[in-house]
Amino acid sequence: MLMLVSPLFGDLRTQVLVKLMTLLLQTLCFLFLCSIAPENGFAGTKPKI
Repeated sequence: MLMLVSPLFGDLRTQVLVKLMTLLLQTLCFLFLCSIAPENGFAGTKPKI
C-alpha cells in the first residue's frame, strides 16, 4: 500500500527512499516467513485458502 502512494511523498528522492524502505520491509517479512515455514512444506497437502 505504501508503495502505491509513494508518488504523493514530495520530490523524487523521497519517493525513491519510500519505495526502497517498502521493498526492504517486504524482503524482511518474506525471509521471516520462510524461516518459520515447515521444511517439508505442508506434508503434501494443499492448504485451503
